[in-house]
Amino acid sequence: MRRALAAAVLLAMLPTAHAQDKANSQFTHSGEFRVRDSWMMNSAGVKDSDTNKAYGRFKLDIGAKAGDKLSANLTVMHNSTFGYNGSTNLPDGTAGTEDYLTVNQAFGSWVASDDLTIKVGRMNYQIGDGTIMGLNDWENVPYAYEGIMGNWEAEFGRFQVFAFKFDEKAVTAGMGGSNPEDNLYGVNFDLKTMPEVLKGLNVHVLQNNADATTASTGTSQMRYGLNANLAFGIIDLGLWYEGHTGKDVSTAGVKNDHAGSLMAAAVGANFANFMNSKVWVKYHQDTGDKTGNGNTKNEGYSSFYTEKHASAGHMDILGFGNLTFIQVGWTGKPADNTEVGLNYWMFSKTEKTSGATAGLNQGFTAEAADKTKLGDEIDLWASHKYDSGLTTTLRLGMFMPGDVYKDAATKQDKTVTEVFLEGRYSF
Repeated sequence: MRRALAAAVLLAMLPTAHAQDKANSQFTHSGEFRVRDSWMMNSAGVKDSDTNKAYGRFKLDIGAKAGDKLSANLTVMHNSTFGYNGSTNLPDGTAGTEDYLTVNQAFGSWVASDDLTIKVGRMNYQIGDGTIMGLNDWENVPYAYEGIMGNWEAEFGRFQVFAFKFDEKAVTAGMGGSNPEDNLYGVNFDLKTMPEVLKGLNVHVLQNNADATTASTGTSQMRYGLNANLAFGIIDLGLWYEGHTGKDVSTAGVKNDHAGSLMAAAVGANFANFMNSKVWVKYHQDTGDKTGNGNTKNEGYSSFYTEKHASAGHMDILGFGNLTFIQVGWTGKPADNTEVGLNYWMFSKTEKTSGATAGLNQGFTAEAADKTKLGDEIDLWASHKYDSGLTTTLRLGMFMPGDVYKDAATKQDKTVTEVFLEGRYSF
């Protein structure tokens, strides 16, 4: 009887307590809706290999906060490729996935002290400028990592430690281990108190451990790198280095060594009195695998979770890995809300005997094994922001194939042309 009475009293008090909690809670929201259309002429480097795709994405970020210590965040999004509905293309089709909502982020935050914040759950995460780990928000679904991250803010810098679980693998017979997993552990540091000439410095060390099973390969890989940005008057200087080393394990248990690296440097000049313009030159080189000479170590660079878009051309035909390029660029603002840009890229393979890495829009199907010139690309774009939160972008890109594609068994010598249009409304 006493228990029943106590339960009745508790139930009677819950609405009042819930109302008090709601009064102290704060909800925030933001998001964006974007629509894109991309026309690719000669997308495979041959005549009449044209493609046209239109995309739409709605992203909604919701935050909930009760007090100063605890908060939670949720990001949901809807993505659609217009006209694609899985196994049917009819408006009344029932087998498609275009009406699905996906959860990109779902995490909680605890402010443990004035300097320390801990996040747990599914979250976006970026290191530095995204060369090794980026948000990749250009694609329909941004990268999301599940785990725990601690962020310590000090006067001299920002120090982050994280542990992310990539995969809870299924147990398979014959490989040993009762709980196969794919995990990433990392330390990331950004310097905040810097001399006047140093504008940014990021240093990071990552360890990726993945157990091999009879159904999936494994790895033990350490990654490390730094990015520094300096300024000398109107001159900017950027430096990048990324390296990785370790072993891969095949599904049969065979171990293979690997080690790759990326190096890049950029120098630019700023002209504030001429449309707030900037011109720059960037040199990038990452390693390729030296095959065919008895070398058993894989020396090709693995790009990991890099920011893919515009890392090697705005048309996204190529990606990091056995890639060397020189980029010459210019951006300017003819009006406060308008920005224009022009880029020229010269691409080649670092190692002749290894293949190139495909980008998001790669359409080429064959390579000439004795050539290194991949091609040149020109990108011209303009973007305008409206007071309503709308931003429109128009871009014209042209990729001229090099000998790697022109002299392949399947000749691919036609210029690839892209016309890209985007409208993005942020709120």
